[in-house]
Amino acid sequence: MNSEKNLFDYDDVLNKQRNVVYYERRKILESESVRAKILAYGEQVISEIIDELRQKKFRINQIIFRLENLLGTDLLLNLETKLNILNDNFNPEELQIYLFQEFWLSYEAKVMELEIQHLGLIRELERTLILIYMDREWK
Repeated sequence: MNSEKNLFDYDDVLNKQRNVVYYERRKILESESVRAKILAYGEQVISEIIDELRQKKFRINQIIFRLENLLGTDLLLNLETKLNILNDNFNPEELQIYLFQEFWLSYEAKVMELEIQHLGLIRELERTLILIYMDREWK
């Protein structure tokens, strides 16, 4: 009897989570733009990278690789010259602001590039990207 109650409780929790995921998916599919969600996700990733850098969880070259991957650009010289990151002489808040700005600029440049190639393409790509990440997190 106790195992049946546990199973029922577990199923109830899963059902509530499923309803939240469906609600979020519906909001994304019905929204005009999901750009704010994508920018928030990128900022979250940058904040996590800064935390890892503070805690020295990864070597500097691993963190720079992750940042370059996120931004789609070569940051090594920018970080080295502007923030002395390779010498471990940096202000985490300044680095975070700098990386947010780099992220926003690189994202907007990509948006403009894609819009020039095909009007409206970026909205569909943004929506698809958010849905893929939601599905990945749900699994």
